Amino acid sequence: MYFLRRSLRFLVVALGLTACSQQTPQTVSAVGSHLAVPPTVLATPNALTDPSPTQSVTPVVQKVWMLQDLSVLFPLPQTLPNPNAIRPSDQGKLGAFVPDALLQKLPLLEPNLSLATQTTRLELVAVRFDPPQVRLIWQVFKTVTNADGKSGSVAFDTAVHSFYQVSDTNGFISDLAETSALAQSDLQIDAPLTVHPTLMKKGFKSDYAQSLQHLISKWCGESNLFKLTFMVASGEHLHWTFGGFTYANGEIQTLQIPKINLTGVQTFSNSSPSAASFLGGIDVIPDGQTELDAILKDSSNAMAVQSDSLEKAHFTAVTLENPRLTDVDQTDCASCHVAQMVRLWVEDRTPSLTSEFANVFTSSQYPLTNVSADKDRSDNLRAFGYFADQPAVSQRTINDSALIASRLSGTN
Repeated sequence: MYFLRRSLRFLVVALGLTACSQQTPQTVSAVGSHLAVPPTVLATPNALTDPSPTQSVTPVVQKVWMLQDLSVLFPLPQTLPNPNAIRPSDQGKLGAFVPDALLQKLPLLEPNLSLATQTTRLELVAVRFDPPQVRLIWQVFKTVTNADGKSGSVAFDTAVHSFYQVSDTNGFISDLAETSALAQSDLQIDAPLTVHPTLMKKGFKSDYAQSLQHLISKWCGESNLFKLTFMVASGEHLHWTFGGFTYANGEIQTLQIPKINLTGVQTFSNSSPSAASFLGGIDVIPDGQTELDAILKDSSNAMAVQSDSLEKAHFTAVTLENPRLTDVDQTDCASCHVAQMVRLWVEDRTPSLTSEFANVFTSSQYPLTNVSADKDRSDNLRAFGYFADQPAVSQRTINDSALIASRLSGTN
């Protein structure tokens, strides 16, 4: 069930964050949502956000990797508090997933929460594996009762992402392959990326779930945590703020947002009463995105512009979604998160812009179909997680996952 519609947008809507970024062609970091390093070509590290990789990522396991092996979305919690929840303060072999000192730096994720409350209510909803990095995605949920008297969990319109650099890439890939093998009977290479089928069918007591938790506990913790990012909705859920921190040897620094060279936060606003339009925009937008910015500021006026302007906006959006052309670790957060919405908005009004349009990411091996509900809503910035009670996967996340899978499989 889906409790929240645009008419109730002032309730919570789950959305995601990450510090997105852009990369130079052919040296991609595919996750932005945001992490991918090619098996033989390492992305140039961002001085503030990414530690220097310790080694090249050469595939050490002969297997065909699937999208769900590398991007794992947990099922929606059925009861709260969730008895199966993994919390940021939980301890693994490398320490707490997120140290308390860093959690205390987060802004309030929701007006009705306190710093103390939100740190205990954040729970792991998704994992993205992009050797030699791992990203853990955290959200806060609450129980909502609809008009029919039925109750269910919905995610607050906020998210936190923590990033880890593994020291032994080959050992990590071997462990990941062992964990993935426990789910292979439930996976199909042509299945679209959504909630992991093994977790849906067999739950958190399954061999796969237990192995996945062990894998995360072994390879992720304070000692190899290097970045924490957040997305917070405010102003009756009309404004979204992106920011984050770097972390090294206990030292916390405010994240410098790439491409706009801003140390602090970046915001996106949309006060349109319709979920099919834009009225607001990004406060600090990178150079070269004039046409995309015009749509975000006022899409009703954008419709009056010449078709070539819409084409340029579309070109910008698909470029942002293409991990072969855009490195999320060198792109501003907001642009990454609005790209899908703008692209779908333009395509809905300009059918001539098909999937064959220049710069669109393609894969001959993996399905790139996005089956997420409400993916075209102008208030759905979620990259990987939950938009209210619905699984939300952005096109960029799908494309990233396909590129990482093909590289680890040796087929890229």
